[in-house]
Amino acid sequence: RLDKLQETVELIKDDLKVIKGILMQKNYQAGPTERTAKRG
Repeated sequence: RLDKLQETVELIKDDLKVIKGILMQKNYQAGPTERTAKRG
């Protein structure tokens, strides 16, 4: 049972890495001006 949980956690971690990568790419495409505007 614990092994199954560990497996699920690893899968979620991988998903988060992918999502993070996509978000970072989107931020780069948006450009620095748009990013600072959002921050302010």
